[in-house]
Amino acid sequence: MISSRTLIILCASSVALLSAFALNSLSSVSSDPMLPNEPQKIAVSRFLVAARDLKIGSVLSESDLQWQEWPSSIDIISPHFISEEFMPDAVQEYVGGLVRLPLIHGEPITDHKIFLSDLRGGVLSALLKKGMLAVSVEISAGTGAGGFILPEDRVDLFQSLRVPLPGGENSVIVKTLLKNIRVLAVNQVFQKDDEVSFLLGKTVTLEVDPRQAELVIGAKEEGVLSLALRALVSSEMKSVSRSHDNSVLKVFRFGKSERLILSY
Repeated sequence: MISSRTLIILCASSVALLSAFALNSLSSVSSDPMLPNEPQKIAVSRFLVAARDLKIGSVLSESDLQWQEWPSSIDIISPHFISEEFMPDAVQEYVGGLVRLPLIHGEPITDHKIFLSDLRGGVLSALLKKGMLAVSVEISAGTGAGGFILPEDRVDLFQSLRVPLPGGENSVIVKTLLKNIRVLAVNQVFQKDDEVSFLLGKTVTLEVDPRQAELVIGAKEEGVLSLALRALVSSEMKSVSRSHDNSVLKVFRFGKSERLILSY
């Protein structure tokens, strides 16, 4: 017969064994490599960004710029971004710069979109791309797409010439001078306002290269110039000058016939 003392020792031994087993199990669980560990810290860098939406022609103030943390390892970090690590005084350096292309809140600042100068050359000259010129063309509602041409739109430029022919007929020649040309300004407005969908202007300023500038200036002296607004989806192609494919139409105006020659 088992004595009470022996029974107590057996119970104590059982409790000890169960405790040892429990501790061993907990130790194994805590060292399991499949369980998540504490989250690792992500390396970040601070880059200069726009503190608000900025329109073309805006002059930067200190409140327009701010530093923003971005993960250093992400693929979208461009070498053109301005890092606080390498340019700690960038905010002060970019104050007074001119916005050449629109910026949205939080977008990184790059030299491609900001022109740094003392602005003595004027705003429009800063908006021109390197090697390009600005030429103006007189327009009306009839020759300027009804007033729907706005700054930063893309247009085609046409010239119409009226040539008298023997027999009382007139020949109207229409030429495509330039295609996909950037509009810099309408009148003296050089930035697009989201609340304005049309602008009745008397002049449109176009961005052209030197050869195209000669073509436009000469065409203004020879005939009437008209602009056609291009769709946004067709504005990715490079600007080009006229070609020489012709089509002829015969039209009647006020009882007289005219030949309309279209040059593409």
